[in-house]
Amino acid sequence: MFDFLRRSATSPVAKVFLAIIIIVFVFWGVGVFTVGNREIIAKVNGLPITLKDFQEYYNFEVFKLKQTYGELNSEQLKALNIKQKVLNDLIRMKVLEKEADDLGIKVSPEEVNYAIARIPIFQENGKFNYQKYLAILQDIGVSSEFFKYLIRSDLLFQKIRTLVTAPIIVSKDEAEDYVRFNNQTLTFIKGWIPLKACEAEVKVTEKALKSYYLAHRDVYTEPEKVKLAYLLLPYKAKVKVTDDEVEKYYLEHINDFKRPLEVKLKAILITGGKDAQKKAEEVRSKLKSLKDFEKFKNYNLRELGWIPENALMPSIRPLIKRAKKGDIIGPIPVRSGYVIFGVEDIKPEKVFSLSEVKEQIRAYLKEKKIRQKVKAKADSIYAEVVELNGLKEWAKKHKISLQTTKFLDQSGLLKLFHDLKLVKQILKASIGEYFPPVPTEKGIYIFEVSAKKPPKLLKFEQVKSKVRKDFLKDEGKKICEKKADEFFLLVKKESVKKALKEVGFKSELIKVLRYQVPRKFPFEVGQVLSSLGKPGVVEKPFWEMDNLEVFYLKDILPYKGKVSKEEIELMIPALLRQKRAGWFNKWYQNLIMSSEVKIYPLFKKL
Repeated sequence: MFDFLRRSATSPVAKVFLAIIIIVFVFWGVGVFTVGNREIIAKVNGLPITLKDFQEYYNFEVFKLKQTYGELNSEQLKALNIKQKVLNDLIRMKVLEKEADDLGIKVSPEEVNYAIARIPIFQENGKFNYQKYLAILQDIGVSSEFFKYLIRSDLLFQKIRTLVTAPIIVSKDEAEDYVRFNNQTLTFIKGWIPLKACEAEVKVTEKALKSYYLAHRDVYTEPEKVKLAYLLLPYKAKVKVTDDEVEKYYLEHINDFKRPLEVKLKAILITGGKDAQKKAEEVRSKLKSLKDFEKFKNYNLRELGWIPENALMPSIRPLIKRAKKGDIIGPIPVRSGYVIFGVEDIKPEKVFSLSEVKEQIRAYLKEKKIRQKVKAKADSIYAEVVELNGLKEWAKKHKISLQTTKFLDQSGLLKLFHDLKLVKQILKASIGEYFPPVPTEKGIYIFEVSAKKPPKLLKFEQVKSKVRKDFLKDEGKKICEKKADEFFLLVKKESVKKALKEVGFKSELIKVLRYQVPRKFPFEVGQVLSSLGKPGVVEKPFWEMDNLEVFYLKDILPYKGKVSKEEIELMIPALLRQKRAGWFNKWYQNLIMSSEVKIYPLFKKL
């Protein structure tokens, strides 16, 4: 989910800064994600998905798309069906949340904060920068509270995947077979036709364009817009924080300045039926020191790395807490068999001293006082606005010039306030209607609606060139796809090249090793072509940019070379990842299918 943020990663933030980072998050009120009294759009196994959840995750998904494709208009976003994707993703998160709870899997606040701090986009000179973090989230349109929820879901996903796929192993014979399979030579005949060639066959008449325009009238409209007159109170004020206040806060929140115990572990998992316990005890008897763990690679030996105490499973936590460096613990029964842990190192719990966190506390208290002072000022102004029945009247009385926005549609208002419910209220408001103070990261806004533009259906003459372009594209695609269907019928009777020529497709011969297929072709095409097991036509066309492509697997040449021991050793982890990913995806889909999901009418109104 967060690969686009983690790209170009430099060295990780040193863990010595972890507690300081946690302090900053605690200060800014970033904690457990709660629902509150918000409108609900769906429920999953009894867990609610709120309107705010949807709005913020929608903003997050649009941001990711813009990182890849640049600016997207409402029509393009609608074509990508982002609304349904966002709901589906939120449903999956809630399903995972319930399963994690059933399995006793937890993600601690420290883990979430540390994961955020490691994301390069939030760093300055290799260190986490909280102001940069807030600025980026504001730009995305996501609150830090919800972003932490997304990170927590991502970490839960990783933990659950690790737990449920741990019993899956790969033998050397499997690895050798897979090396041979991956080195098979596949010969494809690719056929393609440019969309422009199909568009050239479209008959364009005035009547056809007008019919298309009427059928897609909602696309050719100018949305409702409003102009706001506003007063922005930035978070600026003179405040003082004394040493006594810093010390008082430190003593009252001492638990916030604790670094939990951390252990570095390695583990051996023994799976099986009734004989698993016996095997586990035999393995344990042969483990005299941590070095002996290397002798049992076939038993799914794993380096678990550093784990905070509160991230350990409840059944294991007491044993690990009593352990010392070099201890071997187990075998311990788990769902998939038995596990034996080796304690490689321990970092004891630490309470950071006042001197270590003094400046961070001072900065937090200063910011808090400033915001409180600005809020009090905003509340005082708003009380006077209510008394005078208008922001413009207040500005006139105090001889203050209000700022004004340009005309903004829903998208523009969302960029300003990041609150879908508020935006809809603004669009419904009358001219002159004013709103209570709205806090944002820039400051507090007090505003009123100064002008409105209702939705406007654009006339055919105004959008004729766009209608023509859209009509040609849609009709051209239909013609191209019809030609592909004709090819699928012809290829059953005639040679591939002859069938392609008859429907007007160009062709080329492509030879490629199976393992190279995903790199040579676009993702969707590569996924299909790399899994083909026998020659024949792929009875599905693929759009690649503005070309429609079809594929025929002519033949598969087996790999006759010798598979070395090194190739097998390299293949085992790759195949293991693939097997586990495939199995987990099926398990996850079954979990989602068996979940109770209720969609509320509010979703259809969005």
